[in-house]
Amino acid sequence: FKSSADESLNIPSFILETTWPRILYFYYPNQSKYSHFHGDYVQIARHIRHESDILVLFYAVSCAAHVTMCYNSDLLQHPGQPLLKAYESGSTEGTEIIIGRSSSTVEYLNDLVEQLTQILSLGSFENK
Repeated sequence: FKSSADESLNIPSFILETTWPRILYFYYPNQSKYSHFHGDYVQIARHIRHESDILVLFYAVSCAAHVTMCYNSDLLQHPGQPLLKAYESGSTEGTEIIIGRSSSTVEYLNDLVEQLTQILSLGSFENK
């Protein structure tokens, strides 16, 4: 990862680049209760990339490394819990989804995929 952050705002370039929709996974590296979700996020990314007709970019953001970004998000209301943030193409304002479970099920992950695809206007993948 090449950091080209806006130094005055400490915002990584992948937030400011609005060509493609993107999904960010904000996490706390020291929270073992949710560490399983790293693998779940990879599965969600694979599923959306495989099923989507348009490019969707995926990023993981450590709250230890990007304190300001995490401080300015909804994570303060849910300390320690990971968060997904979906950015539509052309936007620097994202929609937040708190990961509210410490264990994932297929149904829960499918629900997250559906929420993300609706936010990003990717349509439904059920018929593909």
